[in-house]
Amino acid sequence: MRSSGTPVGRPNVDAPLVAKYCAHAVRIRALDTNADLPSPVVGQFASDEFYNAISEPADSDRRFATGRALLRIADTCVDPTVGLCGRWLLADEETSLVAAERLARALQMVARNWSRYVALGWWSIHGLAVLDALLGDEGPPAAGRPTPSQQQRGLQFGDACKTLLSTRSWSKSSLANHVGVSRPTLDAWLTRAS
Repeated sequence: MRSSGTPVGRPNVDAPLVAKYCAHAVRIRALDTNADLPSPVVGQFASDEFYNAISEPADSDRRFATGRALLRIADTCVDPTVGLCGRWLLADEETSLVAAERLARALQMVARNWSRYVALGWWSIHGLAVLDALLGDEGPPAAGRPTPSQQQRGLQFGDACKTLLSTRSWSKSSLANHVGVSRPTLDAWLTRAS
């Protein structure tokens, strides 16, 4: 044990943030048609209630209700991430990291491409900040025939928007509005994105 109270070999991490990445990863996986989860489970993860519960941890009533709902439907499937996600939502600050670790381990066990889901979980939380950094002071790439640097910016925007859409957190319309471009412009970026 270090003098700071952190166990040796264990990095000092922000437990709520780690848990959010995992919860978003579980949500995205549940919405993936290849996950093959029962429809009540998919419906719960697709709900605005679940998204808001994991995105706004200060709303304890919503977290509690959503956590209890997940625990109730966890019996309808063999996937352990459903119940573990519910337990994380019900965890207090002290047990949040342990709940997040269990959730991450379970996700690793049940999902072949678990690292992709965790990366998309990261994008669910930080993606708009990445998009805002790309916008910078210049705003979106200008319309018309792009210069090579504008073409590169368009590809970066397309890649970022494509990844954000993969998180199933935003619609094309909401992304286009956030960036300040039309839907056809966004579609053109997405078409050119790798």
